[in-house]
Amino acid sequence: MKTQVFKAIAIAAIGLLSFSTANAQLKHGPVAGISLANQSGDVENNKMLFAFHAGWFVNFDVTDNISIAPQLLYSAKGCKIDPDQGDAFNINLNYIEIPIWGRYNLESGLHIDFGPYIGFLMSAKWDGEDKFGDTDIKDFYTGTDFGLGFGLGYELESGLGFAANYNLGLSNIADSDDGDLKNQVIKVSLSYTLGQ
Repeated sequence: MKTQVFKAIAIAAIGLLSFSTANAQLKHGPVAGISLANQSGDVENNKMLFAFHAGWFVNFDVTDNISIAPQLLYSAKGCKIDPDQGDAFNINLNYIEIPIWGRYNLESGLHIDFGPYIGFLMSAKWDGEDKFGDTDIKDFYTGTDFGLGFGLGYELESGLGFAANYNLGLSNIADSDDGDLKNQVIKVSLSYTLGQ
């Protein structure tokens, strides 16, 4: 089922990008920002983890108001575990992530974003005090993360952009039949549009 969903999204994305490329000017540029990451499901004493994301975006106009804006990001996720007893530690998950934003653009420069994302796990570390060390825990997680994002942004005439979005993980990232973990991330980003 999960594989079929990924294939359907990939086919839809390729179709939209092909249509957009044939009918519009390509805009692109860097994007980077901070993230507040957390996890839901089978996790206790978890708190938000301060992280970051960085990468590149492209933007294809479909109509005067609608565009498709996929991104290729390095995106840090995870959470902070702060038990009632014992030392706190971080779960650091690093992904190569591809959000595919459907964007509604207003004349004011404001835009509303919505769309799916898929992430590919590059590394997973348990980072705590000396007794925990910097331990590799990648085997405890699946290789992919899938979900939906939505948010708001504003772009100045100069090309400088600001955006805030929320990514809701829909897939179980725990590599266990008994476990259930999902990523949840708030992102605040700066971008600069080239090709204006």
